[in-house]
Amino acid sequence: MIIVVKKNLKRFLKFVIESMAVILVIYGVFSAGGHLKAKKDAIKQQELAQQEAQNKDNQQEESTSENTKLSETELNETFDNIIEQYKGNNEIGIVYKNFSTGYKYSQEENNYFTAASTIKVVYAMRIYDRIRNGEVSEDADIYYNPNHLEEGNGQIIIIIKIVTN
Repeated sequence: MIIVVKKNLKRFLKFVIESMAVILVIYGVFSAGGHLKAKKDAIKQQELAQQEAQNKDNQQEESTSENTKLSETELNETFDNIIEQYKGNNEIGIVYKNFSTGYKYSQEENNYFTAASTIKVVYAMRIYDRIRNGEVSEDADIYYNPNHLEEGNGQIIIIIKIVTN
């Protein structure tokens, strides 16, 4: 009878230990899930706060720029200064037109300039159109005539200044 009790006690202890292990694993999984959810929620709240702050900054910039209207003379001087700052020994041609106000600024607008590096975007767009239309495969070699090469100075300078009128 003592042997039967020991076997039953062993089975009972084994059952209890295995049940506790399962309970601990389940608890760990669910508590980890809760922890991860809380962490994701905190990150979302932080991102929302950053977006709100950015929106406030943008609104302040917009209201500031709306209040700053330049005369045509001031706009011309501003463009001249920006171009002079970046021109160096290069030739620059520019045409700017504000279709809302009709203001137009130009410098060397009648001179012909070769597009050099900037034409690559147009060529790439055309190639992707031809691939999409099935005229060319993605892995096809594309040949060019070296006589058509236009060398630039290796620099593309993008000047962004917000000028309102």
